[in-house]
Amino acid sequence: MIHCDSCERDLTSSDLYIVRDKKVTTVKCGHCRSEIDSYGGETGQNAQRFEPIVLWVNNEDPTKVSVPGRADEPVQEGYHAVEIRTLPEADRWTKTLDEIEIGKAQINREHEKQYWDQVTKERREDIRAKIGSNPRAQAMLKKVAAYVDAKRERRYSKTMDPRGHFKVVAYDSSNREGHSDERTGWKEKKG
Repeated sequence: MIHCDSCERDLTSSDLYIVRDKKVTTVKCGHCRSEIDSYGGETGQNAQRFEPIVLWVNNEDPTKVSVPGRADEPVQEGYHAVEIRTLPEADRWTKTLDEIEIGKAQINREHEKQYWDQVTKERREDIRAKIGSNPRAQAMLKKVAAYVDAKRERRYSKTMDPRGHFKVVAYDSSNREGHSDERTGWKEKKG
């Protein structure tokens, strides 16, 4: 039993609630809302609620990250293992991996845009040569080119969000599929 000094009540865990700020986690009484100083349980600030997520990061290039099939696999040569044990660490790594993927996608997008710029330029030059000095055809080409350019600009100006996540963090046990292996004693268990 936990005792609230402010309202003089004995509390069960269902009478408590947790308030999480960016840096501070406090436990409060559900009756009088005062802070409980004598709470000895986990507030979640440093609690590990899932088995560690393991990533392999390249020793030479930290943007090369590999995800092993199992957390207990031996580390590949040239990589070191990074264990993610808390939600803030998972959030930091998710953000880092998203930034890496966005960087790769921006490079690919730029190469694709350069290719299509060149193809479009060559096609328009070919069409201009064929239509000659016909003013109606030139006006139509100008309008079509403006439409196509606006459409391409919308395509290449979209923001990129890889929506990266770690399944163990993104889903709670109610919507995870069960699994069985040596570690669970071949019994069905939710991750």
